[in-house]
Amino acid sequence: MKFNEIFNDLQRDNRSLIRSETFFGTIPTWFTNLNFETLAQSSLDRYYLEQTYGDSECVVEYGGALDITVTGIMEKNRYKFDNLYRTTIQDYNPIDNYDRTEETDVILSGNNSNTTISESTNVKTGSETDNTTGSISNTKTGSETDNTTGSIANTKSGNTELAKTGTMLEESMDSGTETHTQNVNTESTNQTRAFNSGLIDTAKSKTATPTANTDILSFDNRKNLKSTGYNGYKETETYNDVSEISNYDNLNHAITHNVTDTSTYNNMKRETTFNDVTDTNNQTSTAEGTVSNTTKTTSKIHGNIGVTTTAQMLEGERELSEFDFIDVVYRTVIGELSCGFVVPEEGYYDN
Repeated sequence: MKFNEIFNDLQRDNRSLIRSETFFGTIPTWFTNLNFETLAQSSLDRYYLEQTYGDSECVVEYGGALDITVTGIMEKNRYKFDNLYRTTIQDYNPIDNYDRTEETDVILSGNNSNTTISESTNVKTGSETDNTTGSISNTKTGSETDNTTGSIANTKSGNTELAKTGTMLEESMDSGTETHTQNVNTESTNQTRAFNSGLIDTAKSKTATPTANTDILSFDNRKNLKSTGYNGYKETETYNDVSEISNYDNLNHAITHNVTDTSTYNNMKRETTFNDVTDTNNQTSTAEGTVSNTTKTTSKIHGNIGVTTTAQMLEGERELSEFDFIDVVYRTVIGELSCGFVVPEEGYYDN
């Protein structure tokens, strides 16, 4: 059965030669990442089964036998296809042929125990006496003189005129009420006759002088209002060539210092007495412990070691770019389905 016939049957059943059901267990990463089944059904099957190897013979018939055979071929080459695909997605520098990473741990450990160090500690006994005798006297003699000579003369010239125009009327008036009240107290004495209580003896009646005289001044809403009215009133002050000149006639301000400041030390003396002072040093320090330290160093070394030139490495990169992973998968499957007997492609023998 020719491969172009297999392609027609695949198209009729709306499926591809290599599909997800082809694999046992886990579907390979490359099959999912490349969306291989969709590509195969839409274009790859046509290119390889009809156009490239259409006249070559397949050793198995279309159907279950073909599917089982393709599954065996894919599982047999699973490791090969997985590794080839990893080489196409590897991240690397095309002009580096040396890449090494080193990690080094430097461990320092040891013990520090029972180490005694004697150091200085000061202990003083006894006493110290600080005594100052004598005196200091400060004496100032002489005088300070502040003298100003000369004179200052101020001269003003010109005149000032004040002119008033219009009228200004001032009025003053009082409002409210003002009340004066006088209170006079008078005492009157009347005598009655004994034989007739109903009659008054006018000869014996008398009126006393006032005992009190009160003058009260009351104000009710008393106000004094003043008002000033201006009728075109204006004051104008005119300066006619007014100038003010200050003349300094040999003015001199001098301060004379004729002072002597004397400090006298009268038998000044300072004494420090040490009475049996002893300075003793006593200190002991003991250290004990374990020392442990780890240092990690990571080194990355890469580049071209010089075995091949950069140009040669770039040329190898160009050749690597010609690698076609999908082509390897299809040629492997078709080669094993035809047992290696395939019709050469057009132009195969031209070279």
